[in-house]
Amino acid sequence: MPSYTTGEVAKMLSVTVRTVQYYDQRSLVSPSSLTEGGRRMYSEDDIRRLKAVCYLREVGLPIVSIHKLVTEEHPEDVIALMIDEQKKELSDEIADKQRQFGRLEALKREMRSADNFSLSFIHDIAYRMDNKRMLRKLYTKLIVFALLLEALEWAFGLMGFIKGVWLPIILYFPVFLLGCALISYYYAKSVDYICPACHEIFTPGKREMLFARHTLRTRNLTCTHCGHKGFAIEVYKKKNTEGQ
Repeated sequence: MPSYTTGEVAKMLSVTVRTVQYYDQRSLVSPSSLTEGGRRMYSEDDIRRLKAVCYLREVGLPIVSIHKLVTEEHPEDVIALMIDEQKKELSDEIADKQRQFGRLEALKREMRSADNFSLSFIHDIAYRMDNKRMLRKLYTKLIVFALLLEALEWAFGLMGFIKGVWLPIILYFPVFLLGCALISYYYAKSVDYICPACHEIFTPGKREMLFARHTLRTRNLTCTHCGHKGFAIEVYKKKNTEGQ
């Protein structure tokens, strides 16, 4: 039966000599024989085992787990469990990488929209990104409530046009105004802003906040810390976030 030196085995498996020696040191695959001069020689069976070890390393199994496999008399049941565990770990790593990728994409978009970019602005973006879920939840609540008010307005209005019954819409009008006022109050009470100049979080006056020029993400306000007037980034109020 032919036998091969460590260098020959390394070349056959496209790995380094050091790798073959390392697997020997860790008792994963040791050579079957020694020459009279003390050279370590690997048999065909040894090479097949080394190929298996190399493949298991390629798919991410740790050395400790592979060692358990090679010492098992019937490793098929053990390897199935280890594969499932490795798949779960890889799935978790992929999910983490996807989250990181998403945050990088979001950071890039925010940087493009910044008028005056600085390292301090990254802190503002990071805070807003962490805060985004709660802010989106707030927007959803307000939109649903506003749509409900609008739907009732249309329903009572159609009732007036179709049946000539106008009392419900007349009685509903003050309720509609009250609902709009409550939406505005709850919205103003639930958000804060990050100043683009001093990067502090501040709470503007309710009147200024409601009537200020704005975009989907920002509002033109006066910072209560430094007095800067400009478009500030909207965030969910921190004390509300902590109370969730």
